[in-house]
Order: sequence, then C-alpha cells, then structure tokens
Amino acid sequence: MPEICSELPDYDPYNPLPLRADQGLERYSSAESFFMAANPEAYVSNSVLMSLRDRGLLVMYKYSECENFDPIVPFLAMTYFDRCFSREHFAPKLMGDIFLHDVELLALCCLTLAWKMRYKTFTVRKLQAEQPDLRVVTRMQFETMELHILETLEWRLHGVTPLCFLQYFEPDPTWVSRRKTISENIIHSIIAPVFTTHKPSVIAASALIDNASGSDPHLILVLEKISKQTAHATEQELKSAPESDLAESKQVETIGEPQNAGINSQNAADQVKEKALETIEDMQLNFPLMWGYGAAYVENFAVFRYFEPKPAQEAPEQVQGDLEQNQGQG
Repeated sequence: MPEICSELPDYDPYNPLPLRADQGLERYSSAESFFMAANPEAYVSNSVLMSLRDRGLLVMYKYSECENFDPIVPFLAMTYFDRCFSREHFAPKLMGDIFLHDVELLALCCLTLAWKMRYKTFTVRKLQAEQPDLRVVTRMQFETMELHILETLEWRLHGVTPLCFLQYFEPDPTWVSRRKTISENIIHSIIAPVFTTHKPSVIAASALIDNASGSDPHLILVLEKISKQTAHATEQELKSAPESDLAESKQVETIGEPQNAGINSQNAADQVKEKALETIEDMQLNFPLMWGYGAAYVENFAVFRYFEPKPAQEAPEQVQGDLEQNQGQG
C-alpha cells in the first residue's frame, strides 16, 4: 500500500481555527452553519445528486488509502464535497462531455485539498506517482478544479465539523479517553446523506449521548453539559460586547469573596484534563473506514473510465505539479 504522508498533521480537527478553550464554543457555534451544505433538505432529496454523492464517496474511499492512512482526510474532504456540490454553480467541463467525470474530479480534488490541509508537504505529484490511473488528469485540470473549490468555499478550508464540539460537551475530563471511539462513529456516519442536514454541534451531541446510552450513569451528565454549554454559547451571541464586558467586570468582585475565588478549583480541573489529554496525545485516528465498500469492488473501480485525453493532455511531465495557493485561510 502506498505511503503518502508520514509527518505530523497540521490541521487539528478538534480545534481547527484554532481558538482558546474559553472562546471556542461560542465561535464554533456561530460559524458552524457556514460549513454545512447549502439548502441541505433540497440537496438530500435530489436522488440524482445523492447518486453522484455516492460516487464521490467511492472516489475518496479508494484514493485515500495509503500505508499510514488518516481517516480525517477523507472525512474533511467529504465536507468540502457536500458544501461545494450542494451549490448550483458547479465546475465547467474539465473532463470531456461526461458529467460523471467532472464529479469524480471534484471528489478527487476535495481529497487533495484536504490532504494539503492535514499535511502541508502533500503534493498531487506524490499521489499520482502512487496511483498511475490518476495520471490521465493534467496539472491544469487539477489546478482549475482545486481553484473552483477554493472559490466556492470562499477559501475557508479549516472545516468546523462535529469533532471540534466534543471537548465542550464532554461531561468531565476523563471522557477524553472516549474521544477516539466517538470520533470514529462520527467519521463513519458521514456516508449517510442525512449527515448534511444537521448542524455539527447537534451531531456531536448525539454521538456523545449515544456513547453514554443505556444505564450509563454519565448519560445525565452528558445531557446536562450539552444543555449548559449550548445555552451559554447562545447567551454569549445575544449579548452586546460593551454591555457584557461591563457586566462581567462587575461580577468578578463579589461581597465577601476574593477575586481569585474558584481559580484554584479551575486550575485543578484543567490539570486533570491536561493529564487525560496526555494519555491520548499519541493515539492517532488510524482505524479503517467503514463506508460499506467491498475490497474487490474498490480494487476494480477506476475513475475517468471513459475519458480519452486529447493529445495535448497526454504529456506525463504536465502531471507533476500541484496548486501552490495559500489554501490555509480558514
């Protein structure tokens, strides 16, 4: 199996913007709708678009496989695909007269952009070196489609997904150890079209509740934490900045209580969480994708099956570059 990337990742799915813990939930809550599909109900009700979406999933499933596979890459790529494909202004014809080939190129370029976000040293040249059937795509075709995606997404590639809400909804620091399992369930669930119809925060909350289902005594704690955090984020959005700053400054000094009251307990809680984070710091999300495709089917699948390149497109040297734009703007 080919090796595409081996360095440490750049894009952090749990804190993509990145933000401090005390400002993250509010910012992510206010931004999450932008990182959803456009008109999601109409999108998922269109059977033709959903069939093509399945094709995009298959492209990402096959070509994201590598020796040190990272499931964050196809997951992030699929969020790009839904955000782009659900909008009306799809790409011009880049792969001949077969629309399906343009959809395959869209999925492939969503994958390459996600790879570049996750690993800054990734290049299309590396991918094509390991996947000979992708050499039919020229450098210009890759760059044109990538640029179209970037413009459609307004260059906001630091995707706000359900993963970035987990830390705010976890009932206590020990739940950090469950994050890998919960993340795996979220990543697998993106194959369902209904995934695109719910806000990321709602999906994160549902995943946590599902993990604490049944007789788990933590279930009520999860529900209380989600309710408290979402209410707090909403309250902060409604407050005007000058008034809230003044009110908060007045609340700091209470009668008979020193200004640093509660700091020690907060520090203790932070230390517990930091310790819990250390236990999974090196725990990579290296589980295989469970997107429902059989190994034989994927092995025999190839993109651009009916595409016949024009003579000007056949030079292998043209396929060795990739888009060097600053796609890191979130």
